[in-house]
Amino acid sequence: MNKTIALLLILVIFIYGCSSGSVDQAIGTGTSEDGSGEGAVAEGQAGPEISGDVEEIEIVGNQFVEGSIAIDAGTSVKWTNKDAGIHTVSFQDEIILDKVVKVGESAAATFNTPGAYSYKCKIHPEMTGIITVE
Repeated sequence: MNKTIALLLILVIFIYGCSSGSVDQAIGTGTSEDGSGEGAVAEGQAGPEISGDVEEIEIVGNQFVEGSIAIDAGTSVKWTNKDAGIHTVSFQDEIILDKVVKVGESAAATFNTPGAYSYKCKIHPEMTGIITVE
């Protein structure tokens, strides 16, 4: 009886975890410093298609290498995971991008509105950065 209950509980937890939203979703718009919600646009989940000026940030050794940068409006930022494990690129105050980035994969966002956009890795919260759009 106890084994049956335990198995049912594990099954319910598994189903709930599979059906709930995940951080593997890129979300369309963010919040600019003026609160308009037009701060940045996240590109596609797999192999982001971006154009124009692109700044690249590598994820290596549990850190965003040169993770705090200043860019011009209209510039895209591409994060590439060159580390041995998975990470996320998750914006703290703005819902710009919240994506799991597996080894060898990338995530990208285009920043159109001036402001400061803070982000972190949800798996390793000490990994942080700021994109300053001028």
